[in-house]
Amino acid sequence: MKEYILRMQTEEKELNDRINKAVKALQNPPYGIDDMGLHLLSKQIDAMKVYSDVLHQRIEYEVKK
Repeated sequence: MKEYILRMQTEEKELNDRINKAVKALQNPPYGIDDMGLHLLSKQIDAMKVYSDVLHQRIEYEVKK
């Protein structure tokens, strides 16, 4: 497989790990985080999911070429 595809796959895995950790933090908020912090974390998770989805689509596209 081409090197750049492998790099994208690694990035996708790392990003999904970060998403999962952020979701866990949202479900069990760390001490000291306020409502605005939770709101911003939720927005960040949404953006990361969009990025992950686009990255996944790029990987699929490149693999099928």
